[in-house]
Order: sequence, then structure tokens, then C-alpha cells
Amino acid sequence: MANPVTTSETKLAKDVAHFEVVERGAKFVKHAVSDPKLTAPESYCLDLSLGPMHYNDGGYWRPIDTTLSTAAARVGADIGQKTGGYESHFNLALSAPWTAEYRKGAQAIRFKPVRLQSGTKQWLVNPAVVGLVLGDRIRWANAFGAGIHLEWTAQPGVFAKSVILDDPLTLTADLDLVMEMEVENLGLPTLTPARFLALGDSCLRWPVSHDAENNEVDGKLLLSTSGGKRYLTHRIPRAWLGKAVYPVEIDYTVYDVYIEYAVSESADDDWVYWDGAAWVWSNSSTNLYVANMGVGVNKCGGAMRFQNVQIPRRAVIVAVPQSQFTVTVLNNDSSITVRTYLSCSDEDNAAQIANAADWIGRTLTTAKVDWQITDGWAATEVYSYPIIAPVQEVLDRDGWREGNAIMVFWDDRDSRSSAGAHRNVCPWDRLVGGIRYPPQLRIYYSLDDFGQVF
Repeated sequence: MANPVTTSETKLAKDVAHFEVVERGAKFVKHAVSDPKLTAPESYCLDLSLGPMHYNDGGYWRPIDTTLSTAAARVGADIGQKTGGYESHFNLALSAPWTAEYRKGAQAIRFKPVRLQSGTKQWLVNPAVVGLVLGDRIRWANAFGAGIHLEWTAQPGVFAKSVILDDPLTLTADLDLVMEMEVENLGLPTLTPARFLALGDSCLRWPVSHDAENNEVDGKLLLSTSGGKRYLTHRIPRAWLGKAVYPVEIDYTVYDVYIEYAVSESADDDWVYWDGAAWVWSNSSTNLYVANMGVGVNKCGGAMRFQNVQIPRRAVIVAVPQSQFTVTVLNNDSSITVRTYLSCSDEDNAAQIANAADWIGRTLTTAKVDWQITDGWAATEVYSYPIIAPVQEVLDRDGWREGNAIMVFWDDRDSRSSAGAHRNVCPWDRLVGGIRYPPQLRIYYSLDDFGQVF
């Protein structure tokens, strides 16, 4: 990006004798131009950009300039830039205590690349490598070894990092490639996934890798703790790397982030059905049937509670990719159509269900998702369905706080399914081959305000 307005004006100066800015916008600049070869009394040049050319500074559009310089660097950094309230700072030597810092005011996150790894094979960062500054970009050639390069680009509100593989790596059999960076927070109360990934307008983007023919694949981010330090890992699928056309670029470029939760204890999910006279409830069942098993066991469903959801209040769930409720099938079921609804408990911090009366008495979100299952399900298969509006309704509550619990209801309490139409999935209490496969909730979201997450 560097300075797109200056780039535009440099090109314009080659064509006309005089020009001046008459209008600016986020992605355009309009110049009035004059030159002896022009016959029109008033001539203008409009330069449009797919990306931002200006940032809004108190109602005024200011040109973006992300060119790195030593003058803009903070103490302890070699080079940096400041644009629109955001700062990027870097140390050029990979032997430094940290490599890159993304900052807004007193709040910052620092990164230090550590390794690429696949099982027992790893490619460590070479501390002897020193980065080369290229405008708004730094390139550390052979940072992880021969033909494995690191790049970082400074942009306002975005911190774009890339690892470039010139040639395929020899990976451990059946294991993905994992990239690991150490992270450090400054001025943040706690380094939770939501706070970490939402600094600024989301300082890191969702990990997308692409090859020389622009074939793309999504990766997966994970924030973890080991030995008292925090690490960010990015997993790149082995299968995609094996088919890619090299060179391959592994980067963080997409605006949205996600976090994923699973039911984490027995009392956090249950099974409920109507026996013809009353609701029957259990939070220790090893089956979780939904819909209609026949006379005496219908209107089946359950509630799944997801603890400690680290999403700030009024975070925006994005339309693409879609947030998903996911279950693992316990046994083969017929293809009779099942008609169920997904909704959420309409409360700030959902507590565990105590009994049948509590289950049926919970107030549900106005929003609900109609999940009609028409195909037969096979044991051990995993199925997901979008759940956006109900979760958004909970996040928009005035009393919602990061770290609260969300409860998802999946049921046919309205008895829309015909007799014999049912599906059975794994609750927390069911072990399959000694492993639990409880329901999961994956939420993709972004943030439309910087200050709200702290």
C-alpha cells in the first residue's frame, strides 16, 4: 500500500502540467488538471482504488502513507510507521526479543516467529537473518531456512504477514504444516482470543494460503499457552500443500476470525422428550435424539451450553463464512425428513438446565433457524448447520459480556416431524472408542468498534 495517493500523483505529473486535489474519499481522489494540450476548459482526473487511499481523521480524509521509516519507530524498534491512529513497528534482526508490534495508543501486541513444524520435523527461525525494508514491507529471505521466506507488510488497521515457500517441504506423514509465533500483550487486561484477534479492526486476518495459480485454502488459528508464554499457531492442510503449485504464500489476509467451543461437561447438555403426558428430561443420557421416535417419545431435543465464550458484546457475526452448530452422528438413521429448530436461550449468561420445567420454561431468542434434515445420517459422520441470527441476538443483549455462556436449543417441541423421523447424535456423556464427540459451536465474527473490546 505505502502511499497510494502519492503513487497516483506521480503518474499524473507525467501527463499534465498542473493538478490539484478537489475531492477525496476513502477509495478515490479527484484532481482538477490543466495542460496546454487539453482543450476542455475544465478537466478532471478521478483515480479509484479497490483498497483504501485515505483514512478519516475527525471528518477529514487524510492520505494513507504506510512507508516504514526509522523516524517513526518507537524506542526499542528499528523501523515503523503511524497512520490513522494505528502504528506498526519492527525489529529487522530475527534475533531481537520481538519482531513486529501492532499498536493503537497504549494497547499493543507483539509477535516473534518461532518455527514451522510437521510432527517431529521443524524449520526454526534463523536468528542471523536481517530483514530488508521495501517501502511498507519487510522481507526476511530464508528466514526459516533455504527457500522459506518471511514478509510483513504495514497497513492501517491491518498487520499482514506472509511466509513464502519456494518449494514443497517434506512433511511428517499424515500431519499438517503448523506455523508458530510467540505473542505478547501490552496494555490489554487479559490476552483472550477475542481481544487478541480484535485489536484494531482485527489486526490479524483469517488465514488464507494461495499458490502460484491462485488456488486457495483456509487455515486455522489457535491461541495457546505453553511454559507461561502465549503462542499463535496457523495450521495449513497437508493435502492442499501436496497439490499446490509453488511458490506458495501462507498469510493472514481475511477480515474475519472465529472461535470454536464444545460442550465441556455432563450437566451442560441434556435430552428432553414428551411422553404424551409430561416432559421427560435427563442430563446424563448417552443418546441425544431429536424429532419424533414415535408414540410416547416425541417432540425430542436438547439444550447445549457453551461456557466461557470469548466474544465481546455486539461483535458482528459475519455472513460468510457461516457460523455453525456441529454434531457427530451416533448411529445410522433413516431418511425420513426431520423438522427441527435451532435457537438460543435469550439470556445474558446461560445457566445449566436444572430439570424439565426449567428446560421448557427458558425464554428463547426471537430468531430461530429451521433445520430440516432430509438425508439419512450415518454413524460417526459430522454434520453442521448455520446458526447466525440466534447467536447474534444473544451477543446484542445489553448484559452480554465476554466470557459468558451461550446455550443452544435444538428440538422439535412443535411436533412438526412425522412418527419415526429422528436423528441421534453424541452428547457429552457418550464415549465412542473411548473418545467424546460433544456438540460444538463455531462462530465467525468481526468487530465494528475498536474500544468496545477492552
